[in-house]
Amino acid sequence: MALDLSNGNGQENGNGFNGNTEEHKIRNTGKVILHKNPMDVGRFFSFEGKSPFEYDIYGNKIKWVSEDVSVSDDMGKLIFTQHGVRRPDFWSPLAVKVVASKYFWGDQAKGERESSAEQLVGRVARYIGRQALKQGYFDEDKANMLRDEIAAICLNQLCVFNSPVWFNAGIWEYNREAGGVSAFIWDEALQKVLSAERGKEVSGKSVRPEADLDRPQCSACFIQGVEDNIDSIMNIQVAEANLFKAGSGTGSNRSPLRSSKERLTGG
Repeated sequence: MALDLSNGNGQENGNGFNGNTEEHKIRNTGKVILHKNPMDVGRFFSFEGKSPFEYDIYGNKIKWVSEDVSVSDDMGKLIFTQHGVRRPDFWSPLAVKVVASKYFWGDQAKGERESSAEQLVGRVARYIGRQALKQGYFDEDKANMLRDEIAAICLNQLCVFNSPVWFNAGIWEYNREAGGVSAFIWDEALQKVLSAERGKEVSGKSVRPEADLDRPQCSACFIQGVEDNIDSIMNIQVAEANLFKAGSGTGSNRSPLRSSKERLTGG
């Protein structure tokens, strides 16, 4: 699946999110029920009616530049290259190398890889705004304001998210089979934890036929425990592998396990 990069933000003739502010506006489809006391947000780093990809936090026009990005290993061997990567001119060469080589989504060989800082920051900001409305924390206007604020904060490098957010948030827009989904998700309607797998029963847990997989794994580190028995030891290996699969890390407390010098229960 090739991405349509024409007239996108980060392109010389771009304006708005991927060239179309209305297309990417977060909308209430009528299914959203706001919390009794919805949260509020104001504009501090973005401007009403102005794309955060066109104007910086001071209201100045952002200048975008395009360059080829190459990354070499310690021996000088070229391990990554991408042509025509677009970024704001105030981003450092190191920043764009990290972003292009580690966080852009997609396969270059298939013509689907992101090629602009706008695409990366935009999909993350849209995801958070979308969830803010979907989960009832903000109304439509405030959700769009939150989207703009997050985009401005990240693009201007005031702060950044951890790696799994950049890996996984918003990639559902490109490909719903892209992965990066949490292994288990909370279902607000059913008030229970469900497996993210769809269409079958998994380990005796409830699974919806068409699960909402716009639930990326965004936490960087998980803390796990283990019991001193073979089933628990094997289960934690599977749990760690699933966390690694979506780009997160894990710290596992193995202190309950007996030492190699202690006796087995049997065998």
